[in-house]
Amino acid sequence: LKRPSNMVYLAAGALIMIIAMPLVGLLGELNRHIEFPAGIANWMKEKEDSASQVLKGLLLHGSVKDLLLNIVFVAVLAAVGEELLFRGIGQRLLIKWFRSPWAGIIISAVLFSAFHLQFYGFFPRLMLGIFLGAMYWYSGSLWVPILGHFVYDALQIVMVYYRPDMMKEESVVSTGSVAVAGAVSAALSALVLAWMIKRSQTRYEE
Repeated sequence: LKRPSNMVYLAAGALIMIIAMPLVGLLGELNRHIEFPAGIANWMKEKEDSASQVLKGLLLHGSVKDLLLNIVFVAVLAAVGEELLFRGIGQRLLIKWFRSPWAGIIISAVLFSAFHLQFYGFFPRLMLGIFLGAMYWYSGSLWVPILGHFVYDALQIVMVYYRPDMMKEESVVSTGSVAVAGAVSAALSALVLAWMIKRSQTRYEE
């Protein structure tokens, strides 16, 4: 929980999470088209529907007070709690065990995504977990992924508040548009992350 080696990392981390949204959307589309055996698919669908009902119950309210409460109790608490658990504890331990930063980043991202029990969003959340883990490692501060996580969740909450139809599963844009936006998003996110890596003062020994 120390300050990042470069305070600009805070802005860079938040920027990655914003520009990664189209990439997350593309991965979500691809994830939804993965076919599973009928028994497993039905079980996954039940879990998805249950999680979806909880989210709709939390987010689909009309007042500004509800919006602010959701930002505090969903975005803030998730950002702090999940980053402390998956990056602050899990990733640090995994990096020590495997003696490899990227092994720790990727495995903790897998656990982070699996923890949510939303299988048709597994790969989008896995990518977000990798971004958050890389932010933590290269910035040297947990505050960077906490801020990035909060910005991402808060933006989602605000967008759903103004566009409740976003909670529907049907895609409202063409597959081609999603693919192009996702590709551009991936390139821009990688560029910002490369900037963070290039200026990082993190050393494995430390």
